[in-house]
Amino acid sequence: MGRMVKVGPWGGNGGNAWDMGQADHITKLRIYYGDNIVGLEITYILNGNSHTYKRGTTTGASKEIILEEDEYFTSISGYFHALSNYQRHAIVMLLTLDTNKGASISVGNKTGTSFALTLEEGSRILGFFGRAGTAIDAIGIHCSLPN
Repeated sequence: MGRMVKVGPWGGNGGNAWDMGQADHITKLRIYYGDNIVGLEITYILNGNSHTYKRGTTTGASKEIILEEDEYFTSISGYFHALSNYQRHAIVMLLTLDTNKGASISVGNKTGTSFALTLEEGSRILGFFGRAGTAIDAIGIHCSLPN
């Protein structure tokens, strides 16, 4: 792997800051949703051990993607939207991640302001950070870039 960088976050300032750090390999991502993205459950390998990291609300409707050993996320996109009934802070409304093997996971609603980042060839998403309370208020990524 090359150098590691943090990109983002996209979204609002509500909730509490969180950061799973960088993994060696993400093996599964489950996104919990309603009208917006409410929670994330990330399963990953770090130093040969499997870990699960949860943020937000991890109950209710969800969708998951399981990654193969040589598969990794190469892009992230979505929408975030300011909600007046939450003291004008924004939350993540839609989240989409694509892999190097053409698979993707996408849930939520196209409402608000869009964001998108496609990594250059040889780069990969190896972790997530952001802000969360009862929903995912903001999301950013840890990614490796080629030397």
